[in-house]
Amino acid sequence: MKNIFLLLSLILICLQTNAQQNNSFACGLENFIAAARDKDPDYDKKMVEQEKLRSQWKNKDHKTTANVLTIPVVVHVVWNTITDSISVAQVASQIAVLNTDYMRLNADTSNTPSAFLPISANPKIQFCLAQTDPQGNPTNGITYKKTAKTSFAIVSGDTSIWHTVKGGYDGWDPSNYLNIWVADFGPLGGAGFWPGAVFAGHRQGVIVNHTFFGTTGSAIAPYNLGRTATHEIGHFLDLHHLWGDGGNNSSCTATDFCGDTPTQVAASQNCPTFPKTDACTNSAPGLNFMNFMDYPQDACRNMFTVDQVARMRACLEGGPRSSLLTSTVCSIASGVNEKLKTNTISIFPNPASHTIHVANISELSNIKLYDALGKIALELKAEQDLSIDVSSLAKGIYTLAIENKTGNVFRKVILAK
Repeated sequence: MKNIFLLLSLILICLQTNAQQNNSFACGLENFIAAARDKDPDYDKKMVEQEKLRSQWKNKDHKTTANVLTIPVVVHVVWNTITDSISVAQVASQIAVLNTDYMRLNADTSNTPSAFLPISANPKIQFCLAQTDPQGNPTNGITYKKTAKTSFAIVSGDTSIWHTVKGGYDGWDPSNYLNIWVADFGPLGGAGFWPGAVFAGHRQGVIVNHTFFGTTGSAIAPYNLGRTATHEIGHFLDLHHLWGDGGNNSSCTATDFCGDTPTQVAASQNCPTFPKTDACTNSAPGLNFMNFMDYPQDACRNMFTVDQVARMRACLEGGPRSSLLTSTVCSIASGVNEKLKTNTISIFPNPASHTIHVANISELSNIKLYDALGKIALELKAEQDLSIDVSSLAKGIYTLAIENKTGNVFRKVILAK
């Protein structure tokens, strides 16, 4: 095992110095390492033991490898101004990106260099906005909380985002939901939290700055294609940065614990030209900078590797995130009033090729179909069951959003041509 020191990093923070000018990231990891070690003198030992367990999970024979694994999501929007009170459409655009990136259905897979195609892999992981809250009531999987705080200085030790009484929002049960907090985090792009005892409880989730979230609304180029959440959820599912997590790997001894990712000195920035080499990997094909766990701009990241996929699936299949697979919160709550039962939306066939039928619409509703980039592919109004012609749309994963005075409903739709 190379450089056990890397195991000391608790959370993986992506900082953008200026979203509109510098277009680059820097890592503020060492502050969190020091804080963790100060609080827990046995932390080094605990992290070594946890990595041993991770190796056992990864080496198991996962008989459900061919199955698509589904993770329930709740998005907590904590806002101070209209700008950071992001829309339902912006949330839907992010879920759409996750559902293509984690199924390797993203259109930019064509940009993966041929030299890396043999190690590119499909995680077969999907994300659904929760339909039931912790009290068993219906939800659209999005919460909104107005706060007096203008921003949350996470890198300075401000933990209030995770506490309602401090101006943030309490997370929902992490054994049933992937909690994603979206707010103004100043220069912080996002943070993903590894599984483990040190960050048990409220921090077992992901935070993303609203300017990095989704593909529309307040998202700012060149990080407006939803890849920050893709990256941070990779951390949530136990992935490391490609250069390790110490900021600089000049000794070329650090590891991401994945044998198929080339060793590299430091994070890649902007949009490198292929092949990119450095002191650790000095010959073609060079670095796997188009990997979601590196730092290029959103348009320049498009893949996970075979070993990364094995690690994420091990985290879910028998590993520390396994409870998410048995969660039932993506199902409509039972015992709700009859009106809501009547409005339970049904979509068929799904997957579809030419036509999708939407049933149980009982009141005037706005219906939008979002593509993988969060763009509206179709938009219409209806107040009763209808059929939608999708024959002109490209194959892929879409998100159907239905909004009416009762609430909002989101459904994943797969078009298979």
